Amino acid sequence: MSQLACAELSPFQAMFIVLLTMASSAGTAGIPGGGIAMMAFMLALLGLPPTYLALYLIVDRFFDYSITAINVWGDLVVAAIMDRETREN
Repeated sequence: MSQLACAELSPFQAMFIVLLTMASSAGTAGIPGGGIAMMAFMLALLGLPPTYLALYLIVDRFFDYSITAINVWGDLVVAAIMDRETREN
């Protein structure tokens, strides 16, 4: 989106976006549509117009439900493993 807006990102900005996205994805991935708020935050952080959020909304509908389901399934697997470990100890 920054390329579409002709906004140049420094390597530091790109790395900051990657780290911030990874840190915030833990809280938003289990919520259907949670990525929309995160994307709006990222656009504001980069100083890009909020109209670019419409591009994200088009793509988000195709992947959101499967990504949310995989994330919740992974959370359940880890919870089951932790439960089994605590019962054994």
